[in-house]
Amino acid sequence: FRCLPMQVRSLDGIHKKLELLKIPGLIVNPALSLNLQELAEEKEESVEQARAADLLFRNGESWRGFNLMWRSMVKSLERALEVQGKTLKGRSVLVFGGNPLARSLVYGLLRRGCVVSVTAPDDDAARKAAELMEVRHVPFKAMYDIRCDIAAIADASIHPGPGKMELNPAYFRAEMTIADFSQLLIDTKFLSEAKDRRSNIVDPRELGFEYLSALFKAITGSELSRAKFDEAIPL
Repeated sequence: FRCLPMQVRSLDGIHKKLELLKIPGLIVNPALSLNLQELAEEKEESVEQARAADLLFRNGESWRGFNLMWRSMVKSLERALEVQGKTLKGRSVLVFGGNPLARSLVYGLLRRGCVVSVTAPDDDAARKAAELMEVRHVPFKAMYDIRCDIAAIADASIHPGPGKMELNPAYFRAEMTIADFSQLLIDTKFLSEAKDRRSNIVDPRELGFEYLSALFKAITGSELSRAKFDEAIPL
């Protein structure tokens, strides 16, 4: 397999460009706001509902869209809770973000029976995401009044700090589980702050392994072993 980076600024004429370049598939950065799922004529349920796709394959004359990231986020979150003897079902979750990644996460959480709310500094984007996914929208200025079991950041544009458009890590508590899904494999500032407050965290390497494993299997049909992953991406 050969993988080439490609920047897509517009969907205009994209089908012809891909055909000309003989590109049979696209791996999409899950955090991108560009709605590349619109390329797909055939879509799995998660793509339809969350309007987000991170993998597209040419299937004859049409394109099929898949969403792998929601499964990876949910699995890594479930693993973090298992350490505490807890399950995901019934947990209250506050999702930070209104982008495709946040919508994908909400989709997965709802499938696991969670009580989900959405907030973001961009209140309009968060409100639209909440409406699309049929969950509660919390205005960002009011989010500090909300108590939840899990806080999940799903937008890399959200930064830690005391500002009006920032998320103050003082919100994190020891009994909470904190996840930062906006970055793969990276121990972000949010996670460092959560550790300092003795919160339970979702290991970013677990997220990275789950996502890359799913991607590897979708492309090659083979399983990615943990040993190969650790060898390729050492601690």
